[in-house]
Amino acid sequence: MQRSGQLEQAVQYITLRQGSADEAMALVERAKKHISQVGLDQAMKDFQKREGGFVDRDLYIFVFDRDGVYRVMGADAAKVGTHLSESPGLDAHKLIADAWERADKGGGWVEYNIHNLATGDVRGKSSFILPIDQNRLMGCGAYRSALL
Repeated sequence: MQRSGQLEQAVQYITLRQGSADEAMALVERAKKHISQVGLDQAMKDFQKREGGFVDRDLYIFVFDRDGVYRVMGADAAKVGTHLSESPGLDAHKLIADAWERADKGGGWVEYNIHNLATGDVRGKSSFILPIDQNRLMGCGAYRSALL
């Protein structure tokens, strides 16, 4: 019993270095609620700030439009205004098509490979997508193993 209690205390404060798919989905749902509370303009500013509550480890909110241009990139503000095709390891055309297919149906998951900013390698990612309006969607993804 004592060892069990000690183990429980020890793991209580462990934080994973990588976010999970469940956490990514929860972050997007929280971001959608944030838009309704503060408006889209303020929310997009908050999504971009590291201290804005929408960047957590390797989880962050991104927003892109139907043309595939980043409007928010929580992991790297320098990517705002760039096209997804400028991201190494990413099949931008497929991701844009898949993401908008999900968004036009109310949201869902997309899978793709992309350059991992932390490790420098190309990794698989699953992102939960929700529409913002007719021309913008938002999402957040969790890394996994590369797609074959």
